[in-house]
Amino acid sequence: MWWIFLLLETAPILILYWGVKGSRRTRRAIAASRGTRGSVLSLYTRTTSKGRAYTYAVLEFTNSAGEKVETRSAHEMRERKKPGSAVKVRFLPKHPTTAWIEGEAEAEAGRTLFISLALPIVWTAIMAWYIFIESPS
Repeated sequence: MWWIFLLLETAPILILYWGVKGSRRTRRAIAASRGTRGSVLSLYTRTTSKGRAYTYAVLEFTNSAGEKVETRSAHEMRERKKPGSAVKVRFLPKHPTTAWIEGEAEAEAGRTLFISLALPIVWTAIMAWYIFIESPS
């Protein structure tokens, strides 16, 4: 029965790998970003086919070269900001249209890492209980 357990453990290992990889990619982007002051021009809401709504800010700020940039935030808003609100903006100097409100990327990286750690632990516990306790044949 242990071979079934090992086979079923490939999914949590992949979840863990992708979650850690995504979190690290986001943290590298945070480290490479620059900060500035900006404002929220408007809000953009995207609704999935399942009805879940994601709200993003449309940001305006001045980049390092002194150019005005208008772009949609790269990360979903955690705290709703009203249009016209002054915010701290983080952006990638090489790609200034990749920008977000300070704190959004950090929260997403933490959430991704938590889920990628918690899901495999729960999966492993359930599979171990089922294979070794529930059906020990």
